[in-house]
Amino acid sequence: MPTPYPEFRFCPVCSNALVEMPIGPDRGRMGCRLGHFVDYENPAITAFAFVQRGGRYLVLERGQEPYRGRWDLPGGFVEAGESPAEAVEREILEETGLCVEGLTIIGAYTSRYGDGGKWTVDVAFHCRAPSSSLSLSAESSAAEWVSLERMPRLAFAGERSALAAFIQMQTVA
Repeated sequence: MPTPYPEFRFCPVCSNALVEMPIGPDRGRMGCRLGHFVDYENPAITAFAFVQRGGRYLVLERGQEPYRGRWDLPGGFVEAGESPAEAVEREILEETGLCVEGLTIIGAYTSRYGDGGKWTVDVAFHCRAPSSSLSLSAESSAAEWVSLERMPRLAFAGERSALAAFIQMQTVA
């Protein structure tokens, strides 16, 4: 899984230190004083899913930072040229060995990758996993299938927001 982009401190074109832009439409943003680059601090895009088997959903215990030891949903960063749907299917397969079906979007939420980390836009999905064995990658130290009522506190704010929306969708349906 790629890591989020570091904050820029130097211009990637001329290597001069970035300074706060004093005037113009980029006022207050960090940029190159020679005009080569402005750091817009755009968020990274992630995708995750509520993977359902029967009446239970897959949660993974994080095996790495940020939030090692906390529970989250299968997913990860969207790579260049990849749609969020393609990314979540790839990530689920990489992290769990599961092929999923019936992918539907729940919504998009904001979060941070770790405490004070890069901002993200998190695209949440729901899908089903046909019966097959789970094979965890090194990214996770454990997995459980839980009901929505027994869902542990999820590591990322975007996941928690999506969970609230998903529960609301289930009660309306």
